[in-house]
Amino acid sequence: MTLDDIRDGFHLGELFQSQVGGLRDAPDLEHTLHVFGSLMDAGMATMIGAKKGDEWCGVIAAISMPDIFSAVVAAQEVLWYVHPDHRRIGAHLFNAFENWGRSKGAKYLCCAHMIDSMPESVGHFYRKRGYQLQDTLYRKEA
Repeated sequence: MTLDDIRDGFHLGELFQSQVGGLRDAPDLEHTLHVFGSLMDAGMATMIGAKKGDEWCGVIAAISMPDIFSAVVAAQEVLWYVHPDHRRIGAHLFNAFENWGRSKGAKYLCCAHMIDSMPESVGHFYRKRGYQLQDTLYRKEA
């Protein structure tokens, strides 16, 4: 996706935000364009989208970078959302993430599921594809 595509499909992030709870701030388009644009320019990030007709209906975003301690490259999914009416395309987006990660030389592919966003079905999807639970993240307001 280009930055213009991200701008056009940003409503998906807002829709996702409206469907989950937890400690999340409202999506900020200009911040997203700045940060993700910089990472994309550096070859460290991608955002892959899916359209039905002229409408964006799904997106997956990822970063790739060496581990701080070992220099082993990992690709990390940072956003994966598909409009409920188009959930069948989710696996295609995920395949694209995995292929992108491999193309970046990643030894590891990493992904997460939010505790309040279909954790059972997303966790099952990951395990079925060979992913293993590694970490748990805790967060609070500072």
